[in-house]
Amino acid sequence: MRAIRDQFLAAGIDDQDQRKEIVQSAVIRDVSSLRDLFEHEARRIIERIKATSDAKLSTSGASAWDLRDEDTWIDKL
Repeated sequence: MRAIRDQFLAAGIDDQDQRKEIVQSAVIRDVSSLRDLFEHEARRIIERIKATSDAKLSTSGASAWDLRDEDTWIDKL
């Protein structure tokens, strides 16, 4: 449960309806509480959260060039 909450926090997903939608889409059943989950379902939810977060990054308008970690020769000019 803690890992799922931490992933939601890291992904910036704080809307309860969106969280519920992600959880239910990963386990394909109604879930009233995170305590109702099985371990294999929790892993799927964490993967879904990461995928959702990655999709948000890729559509944020920033290019791969903007998101690079290291300076290139152009940056050093």
